[in-house]
Amino acid sequence: MRTFGNLSPKMCHILESSGIPSSLAVLGDVALDRYVLGSVERLSREAPIPVVLERNVRCNPGCAGNAAMNLEGLGCRVRIVGVVGRDVEAAELEGAFARCGIRYHLLPSRSCTILKTRIVAGRQQLLRVDRGVPESLDAQDRNTLIEWCRKGAEEGVRGWILSDYGYGVCDDTVCAGILQVVPAETPVIVDPRGSDWSKYKGAFVLIPNLQELSEAAGRKVPNEDTAVVNAADEVRRRFALNNLLVTRSEAGMTLLGAEGHLHVEAEKREVFDVSGAGDTVTATLAALLAAGISLEEATHVANRAAGLVVQKAGTRPIGIDELAASYGAFGERRIQRKTVTREEAILIVEDWKAQGLTVVATNGCFDALHAGHLFALREARRQGNRLLVAVNTDRSVRELKGEARPLFPLEARLAVLAALEMVDLVVAFDQTTPEALYQALRPHVLVKGEEYRERSLPEATWVDRVVFLPRLEGISTSRIEERLQSILGEAR
Repeated sequence: MRTFGNLSPKMCHILESSGIPSSLAVLGDVALDRYVLGSVERLSREAPIPVVLERNVRCNPGCAGNAAMNLEGLGCRVRIVGVVGRDVEAAELEGAFARCGIRYHLLPSRSCTILKTRIVAGRQQLLRVDRGVPESLDAQDRNTLIEWCRKGAEEGVRGWILSDYGYGVCDDTVCAGILQVVPAETPVIVDPRGSDWSKYKGAFVLIPNLQELSEAAGRKVPNEDTAVVNAADEVRRRFALNNLLVTRSEAGMTLLGAEGHLHVEAEKREVFDVSGAGDTVTATLAALLAAGISLEEATHVANRAAGLVVQKAGTRPIGIDELAASYGAFGERRIQRKTVTREEAILIVEDWKAQGLTVVATNGCFDALHAGHLFALREARRQGNRLLVAVNTDRSVRELKGEARPLFPLEARLAVLAALEMVDLVVAFDQTTPEALYQALRPHVLVKGEEYRERSLPEATWVDRVVFLPRLEGISTSRIEERLQSILGEAR
């Protein structure tokens, strides 16, 4: 097993494995995050406001749903319970959870599903529109939620998240009921709201941000180490809480318990969007605690996860691959995940575009990778933020090059390309040109060799621009094949 920095052997094993297989549950306020993505080209004539030309609309689970998606991304077995309305947004949430294999129980007891709509132009969020207000649960709904949690505890759930966004699910009765049915040795992690935290008594750790700590303390708490420790200790004692992990934006995190405190500095990264970063911290900490990682080490890793997620557009879950990569844990599993199907590639490229990234595509047989290929791939990667490589299948190579080719089967060619750091995604296509694939993907940039400048390129129809690269003279797979045959002939 490899080691990564000062991480424990158990944490290193998690990074090298396929994720954290523990069973975890989330209860809380579920929302749908909707992103209207577009561009601004002019101001309105009606008022001095930008006119957004809509390009795409993307939806994903938010609030407690985002915590569940983060757990799923870390490889956990996840279940979630919450309250929704009887509307299309509830159906979208159910579909999103079902596609990820998350077990869900959404009570249709709200007047409407909580919806947060963000208007985004390029990489700039212009406006957020929220729908939904706090609503109290009736006695039957409370009992249903508590019984669902009791069943989860009996089925071996090893970690719990109470995701309280103040919309009414995590009231005093529900929180007290859950903390009673969950075994004492099972960690309960709380994302708190409000000024009265007595309902969370018995939870293992609460994860407030600085504003939430200030509300509970009854005063504004400066973002300074001593002030945060004093306020957190005061709140912890007042409500008889076990541990607090205060997230402090650029100042990092402060963990405080009965035995003392720990300050963790924030990782220096470009911050693009802080939406959902708190859910990432909560989910990462819960998953690691359920896997037996100490609270102190889990705090350091959760801090790393938060630093990664703020670089993404919108509420985006962290994945075990991303977390592993940040520690240098590049293994075979990570390489294999670069090789995807056409359908998977469409979803990934759509996601890249939603983040405002420039997607570059290039294609070929890539039979016997050589210096010319490496030069072209390296230069292609410099044309944008992500590089997708489309590879001819064995059948289409034979159609183009003859029955003696390819020299290596498709699986071997894909594996070699996926192992290259400059390549972000590899996908096979079965036609002689990648036109149909590019029509589905719509990459921004197509990179080809200079020899294609005067040839017909039907795939160029589906990209914004084409870049032609000079060819390294005397280097080609055909030349390599001829040279090998010559050597073999001389040997005979």
